[in-house]
Amino acid sequence: MAGSAEQIATDEVDENALAQAVNATLNRLLQRGIDAETISSMLKDIEPFRSSRVATKNIIDKALGASHENESRSAEA
Repeated sequence: MAGSAEQIATDEVDENALAQAVNATLNRLLQRGIDAETISSMLKDIEPFRSSRVATKNIIDKALGASHENESRSAEA
């Protein structure tokens, strides 16, 4: 195993599995008071999120968008 990091290929992550991992991680870190920007920065350096940066960002954006929409609806009620 004398190959460089560039030579090591990673398997593609199943989209559903990635979404579950991102959402679970996101929820736990938000509960600990870590802001979304910091979480995004953290996840870009950790597998499997690093290998799927665009999909990870999309999942985070979608989760936060849904969260903000729910907060807005609660505030309006």
